[in-house]
Amino acid sequence: MKKTIVMLAVLAIFHGCTSTPSIQTHHKTIPSKKNEYAAIEKESTQSAPSTIYSPFPAAVAATPQTAIVSAPQPVVVIPEVKNFDFNEEKKEKPRSAVSYDSDAQKIGVILPITGKNASLGQRALNAIRLGLGLDDKSNFQLAIYDSQSNPDLASQGVEKLLRDDHVVAILGGLSSKEAQNISSKAEFFQVPFFSFSQKSGLTTEAEYTFRNSVTPEMQVARLLQHAFKNLNAKRFAILYPNDAYGTEFANKYWDLVLAGGGEVVAAQAYDPKDTNLDIYVKKLVGTYYVDARSEEYQARQKEIADKKKKQKELEPNKKKNSREHETQENILPPIVDFDVLFVPDSGKALGQIMAFMKNNDVTQMTYLGTNLWNTPDLYRRVGNNTSNVFFVDANLSVDDQKKSDFHSKYVTKYEEEPTIVEAQIYEAAKILKDAIGSSSISRSSLAYQLGILGRKQGAYSEIRMNNNHEIERPLHIFSLTEGAIQKTE
Repeated sequence: MKKTIVMLAVLAIFHGCTSTPSIQTHHKTIPSKKNEYAAIEKESTQSAPSTIYSPFPAAVAATPQTAIVSAPQPVVVIPEVKNFDFNEEKKEKPRSAVSYDSDAQKIGVILPITGKNASLGQRALNAIRLGLGLDDKSNFQLAIYDSQSNPDLASQGVEKLLRDDHVVAILGGLSSKEAQNISSKAEFFQVPFFSFSQKSGLTTEAEYTFRNSVTPEMQVARLLQHAFKNLNAKRFAILYPNDAYGTEFANKYWDLVLAGGGEVVAAQAYDPKDTNLDIYVKKLVGTYYVDARSEEYQARQKEIADKKKKQKELEPNKKKNSREHETQENILPPIVDFDVLFVPDSGKALGQIMAFMKNNDVTQMTYLGTNLWNTPDLYRRVGNNTSNVFFVDANLSVDDQKKSDFHSKYVTKYEEEPTIVEAQIYEAAKILKDAIGSSSISRSSLAYQLGILGRKQGAYSEIRMNNNHEIERPLHIFSLTEGAIQKTE
């Protein structure tokens, strides 16, 4: 009863009573914070420029297999339950009346080749080249369109690649807005499009849009499978950053906790710019709203005052404790009526939260997180905290990755370690290569072949296309054991 009263104000904030992003009934765009691809998901709101951009750098100079187009002037998955109105006739999607010729050996690419995200675009392009086998006397050609990280330009690129280069399919869409814009055009012009963004709902009811990315739904479903089955968790709490990434994951987590028969008993947002998270932790554990526990608070105050008075009588010459104010802050004991705490934020944020939880007398807790925690410095962030830490990721161990043919080829060719994003882009390019082969396949036939793809060997593990046009792969649970990240299952 106490916790219910305490959490009323928290839940009001959780359901959107602030001017900043918070949990809503709809789901928000998720930026990937995993690595450098984080910045590209922070969408640009600038309109398309009116000038023509400078030539491309030498790194992407035209080759016999590459036509560069100048930009004109952007596992376990629980399916979503949808309500269908059987009385409503199915509405046909708008389609282009113009049909462009197609060259089955030409693949379109829409990436940020120049500008602030050029390095990401170049690495994605490297993975595409490797997947298509362009350095192994492949018959495939690339038509590359520079989005300049501008969603409007990305949208314009679709028709230009179809009209001028007759591409049979398009790869790209690193950011959410670019992916959405390209997808809309791809559906309109009926051209297969492979995206790598985590944009929620991107492939829902899509016919020509496909995705290869580890989405929030996939991560949360796998994480909760572990929590329900192996941790025997029934009551859940969420402490999340009040930004697009945090609210997206918190939404998915809450939905799937309920779907699995669990209960969310506490949820608290925090400002991701704040370094002092004490107030948010207090709200989470029910010690901030003193009025809701006034009788208990007054009784504890009297108990502490009597104890100090008695101690002073016994030790009249003892020096005053300079840290006495900290005791005052913890007059009320925390209410920890949840089995696990989900923190969809970085390892750095986890370390800060653990410290503030300890300051609020919560010394033991089981923390659940996303693949943001899979970094070499996680132990340094967490320190010698004895709480349990579990997170989900698709990555294998470094040693296992190095055994793969993809890793060996990528490092040999580009002299750098590939991330999971490069692996996913490589897989999509190779899927297109294998599906097309040496045939003169049409765009509609290619989309059909992709939709029934089934199981294939990916960069590191077996992958498969699900019914929602998304590539699935085994996701693993990792823990922090004896100062090292280890795969738990």
